[in-house]
Amino acid sequence: MSFNNCGLRTGLRKRGQWQLFKIHGLFLLFLASFGVLAIAADQEGDPPGLSGNDGNGNLSKAQAAHFLTQATFGPTLEAIQDLVALGGYEAWLDEQFNQPVSLQLPATQTLVRQMCDSRADSIDGNFQEARVNAWWNTVINGNDQLRQRVAFALSEIFVVSAVGPLSSSQYGLANYNDMLIANAFGNYRELLEDVTLHPAMGIYLSMLRNEKAQPEKNIRPDENYAREVMQLFSIGVHELNLNGTLKLADGQPIPTYGQTDIEEFAKVFTGWNFANTSWTAWIGQGDRTRPMEPIEAFHDTGEKQLLNGVLLQANRTARQDLDVAMDNLFTHSNVGPFIGKQLIQRLVTSNPINSYVARVAAIFNDNGRGVRGDLKAVIKAILLDDEARTGHLNSTTFGKVREPMLRLSHLRRAFPAIPMVREGERWGSGTCGQNPYELYTMPLPFPWDFRLVSGQDILRAPSVFNFFLPDFAPPGPISDQALVAPEFQIMTENTLTGFSHAITYEIQNSNESVDWTVLNTTKEEALADDTTALLDRLDLVLLSGTMTTEMRGILADHLNNGDFPADSQRRRAAKARDAITLIISSPSYLIQQ
Repeated sequence: MSFNNCGLRTGLRKRGQWQLFKIHGLFLLFLASFGVLAIAADQEGDPPGLSGNDGNGNLSKAQAAHFLTQATFGPTLEAIQDLVALGGYEAWLDEQFNQPVSLQLPATQTLVRQMCDSRADSIDGNFQEARVNAWWNTVINGNDQLRQRVAFALSEIFVVSAVGPLSSSQYGLANYNDMLIANAFGNYRELLEDVTLHPAMGIYLSMLRNEKAQPEKNIRPDENYAREVMQLFSIGVHELNLNGTLKLADGQPIPTYGQTDIEEFAKVFTGWNFANTSWTAWIGQGDRTRPMEPIEAFHDTGEKQLLNGVLLQANRTARQDLDVAMDNLFTHSNVGPFIGKQLIQRLVTSNPINSYVARVAAIFNDNGRGVRGDLKAVIKAILLDDEARTGHLNSTTFGKVREPMLRLSHLRRAFPAIPMVREGERWGSGTCGQNPYELYTMPLPFPWDFRLVSGQDILRAPSVFNFFLPDFAPPGPISDQALVAPEFQIMTENTLTGFSHAITYEIQNSNESVDWTVLNTTKEEALADDTTALLDRLDLVLLSGTMTTEMRGILADHLNNGDFPADSQRRRAAKARDAITLIISSPSYLIQQ
């Protein structure tokens, strides 16, 4: 397949923003129809940038950009140069492991006060825009990129959501995100317990105030969290080999648990409540930012049969039962391949080869020093593995669709986003003596609700199953090859075209006279009259040096035509923004390699 066959060469010669919108629609709908991995395999031309070092045995800029695409919210020219100067990936990882942590809850609370919201000091917070903007500020400008990127991946595994009972618990959600951030380089066992006892999870999956059985009152332990902690957060539904493939008995998958196991774990998860709150207190006054605490009168003290023959004796406390249950799940042989493969999918590639999964799972089982569940070691193993670094050179099915939030974060980092600045009430003209604040907003006429445009937003999944399933395979070339492409599950006609148009607005209207986030393309505009220099820069920052000869030729034809404004400043701006717009809407960009 060539770019000519998309009708791009003709479309590029037509000026005007509406034409760019049409080009985006063609690109994205074509991508959805044929399958991302099939397109990756069929692109013509040689990608020159990732196959080796700079010729002197040093890390090349293209290699650095490729690594940062997987490990951050998007490479910038400065970040690429810094990594090259460090001399290697491990030095960068060690630097990131020691970066100060950026937390979301304090930033959210500050924003709520600056917006003059009367609920600023409430126990749960109710201003979603403040929480979301605090997140965007961190991922665009924060230095702890790896930690934040891993926390984002974890948020798509250990899902809670503002869509539902947590809609008015924005402080709780911000604190839940901070809990993931704090655990991103910790131990999985601690992460699993912190997830289990977080009140946001307690509310979302109804473990909060889960009571022991009282048949006379028709009360039975709630099974919701018991089911999902096994199905989604730890062991999955079928027994796995170390490499993530299914174990079989008589040719059939072996279930990891059954209904009886769910019922037994449900008994374990009884008797937990908000910290320092009575069982009967109004739930609206419960603290969403402190771990839940046990109230023994509501805990089931009977015997409980856990997985792999582990028996909990009667008359144990809620915490004693929880500790053993967490250990029971943590030590299950499935956890390494089940969690490890999902982290690979979120950071590197949708279809990791079996040996890659096995190597990561082995590090989960033992980090080399006898420690199980060391997430820092797991992340290092994922990003430094030969498959992560060179898999794109050996396989036509390597890579993943870029999630909408990662597309926008990359754009806003690579061409530094200029936020809208306000003072006083967010939706009014009143002031309350606070400092001005910055907002990263989508451009009008698109809804302020990012999820409606893109199909995705931070901690706003439609269900506990995330925005997309890890094993989702769209029909056609992908499913026919027994491959998966999880992100395709949110690629509808509305999200493909709507999000593409929204991004185009943000690029094409990059000036400071509008009331939404715009991009600073000054550096690119300075190169715009030198087509080769401009494309070299964008190839590095956006495509990690993989722009094909054919794609470069098509873009050069467009940038060198005579349809641009005569005024030099407007001409350079138009060229730079057209080039950015078309690259980020191309299959070459939408498929992260």
